[in-house]
Amino acid sequence: MAAEQNEQYAQNNLGLMYKNGEGVKQDNAEAFKWFCMSAAQGNGYGRCNIGEMYVKGQVVEQNYEEAMKWFRLAAEKDGNDAAYWIGWLYEEGKGVLADPDEAAKWYRIAEGRKDPNGLLSIGEMYEKGLGVPGSISNAEKWYRKACRAGEKDACERLKRLAGK
Repeated sequence: MAAEQNEQYAQNNLGLMYKNGEGVKQDNAEAFKWFCMSAAQGNGYGRCNIGEMYVKGQVVEQNYEEAMKWFRLAAEKDGNDAAYWIGWLYEEGKGVLADPDEAAKWYRIAEGRKDPNGLLSIGEMYEKGLGVPGSISNAEKWYRKACRAGEKDACERLKRLAGK
């Protein structure tokens, strides 16, 4: 099997299979093991998945500072959703001082990587006026992009704004 032959993308994918219970019994500990093997080879997706497990306290103790470390390493490497998570940590003030401007910056990076969560989050920032000037029309624009990218929450928000 490719994952057992140190193929970093196969290792990350096997980790995802264990995390989601796809074709194997769901097992977060086994997922974490494969993510770590992938990340040790510099794989950004594996690094991002480790960060997400620290955010959610899966297998490891919840630790936002450790999560940020892994997300930053991931953001340097591959076009994945690490930028979204960094933005989220800044928006929520988890492991870092809350900074809406920094959150908006990272959500824009996520948008450039076509991350639906990043698109949704930029829309939220515009709707709330956090880190960017408040603008319902800009919020709708970003929600529309996120909805087209498959983000169901964005579709719901578009409906809600249309009803105002």
